[in-house]
Amino acid sequence: MNRRAAKEWLNKAWHHFSSGKLLYEVNHYTDVIGIDLYYAIEISLKIFLAYEYKKIIKTHDLIEIHSHIVKYIDFNEDKLELLDIVSTYYVKGFCPPKDRKMPSRDELKKVVEFANELYSRVCNILDIDEKNVKSVRPRYGLHTRCLLQLLGKKAKQDYNMGDRIDFELL
Repeated sequence: MNRRAAKEWLNKAWHHFSSGKLLYEVNHYTDVIGIDLYYAIEISLKIFLAYEYKKIIKTHDLIEIHSHIVKYIDFNEDKLELLDIVSTYYVKGFCPPKDRKMPSRDELKKVVEFANELYSRVCNILDIDEKNVKSVRPRYGLHTRCLLQLLGKKAKQDYNMGDRIDFELL
């Protein structure tokens, strides 16, 4: 069992999930949210392959990925249908097709809930404490979990990229 690799993959999944969730909460573009959530789910599924030292399959079809890991985690028909929908969020290359349908806020709400549930299930199945998977931030400044509290606040001074931000200065 490769716990170290699983934790690394969980960390990446968490980054995509937390980014997608944050963007959802601030009503950002739904296609961008969908891509972050897609990656969170894809990585969460492929974690089982990394954990078992198996070859990481080169596909972005979530249903196909699931077929390789069904012995670790299975879903009901509704969740499989949701996986199929989320697979359409993946964009090959840099330019999405002109006829690409944007996910609705209602659809994304279900995906946010599913991605969160999946992340927790994966941690539970692999017996990895969610608290042991962390975001890395610069040595000084606010923790990444404070980002939602920071958004919309007015600063008492101008900041440059990389400057330390503290609640006292807001």
